[in-house]
Amino acid sequence: MDAEQNSLLNRIYSGPLGVPWKKEVCPAKLIMMNIRVVIDYDARAKSYAAYCPELPGCTSCGDTEKAALKNIREAIDLYLQPSPLKPSSTRKITLVKV
Repeated sequence: MDAEQNSLLNRIYSGPLGVPWKKEVCPAKLIMMNIRVVIDYDARAKSYAAYCPELPGCTSCGDTEKAALKNIREAIDLYLQPSPLKPSSTRKITLVKV
């Protein structure tokens, strides 16, 4: 890994002022955003299903609507956690602001 790649990784996994994130703190938790959640009641299963249309595969459920919302929040948090990536000579990692 060259110095530029190492510097980029340090910026990606560093918090404000270059201080590394603690392992238990996910950068996604520091950015508040609204994400649509669809909740359906399944009379046959007698439970609630929740999913996020904009996050493919991000689903959860619960016995109550409140439990389904709690569980989908956890699912969203896990979905948005950064994955560890190892740079190589053919891979470039960069950040895009949205």
